[in-house]
Amino acid sequence: MEPTVNIGKSGLTDAMVDEIKKQLKRHRTVRVKVLNSASDRKAILEALPLKTGAKIKSKIGFTAVLYMP
Repeated sequence: MEPTVNIGKSGLTDAMVDEIKKQLKRHRTVRVKVLNSASDRKAILEALPLKTGAKIKSKIGFTAVLYMP
C-alpha cells in the first residue's frame, strides 16, 4: 500500500487533517508518510490520532497506517 498522504515542511496543518479525515471516511484505512523535510517528525506522528480521531494500526519509521474503528 502506497502512502496516500505525505506530510512535508508545512507540518500537520488543518487542511492536512481535514484531508486525512475525508480519506478515512472513504476508505477506513489511510497510510501517512512524514517526509524528511518536516520538522519534529516524531511529534507529528504522535499528534495524528489525537487530531484525526483514528487509531494507529502500524508504524514503521515515519510511515503510519491509520484506521477508523
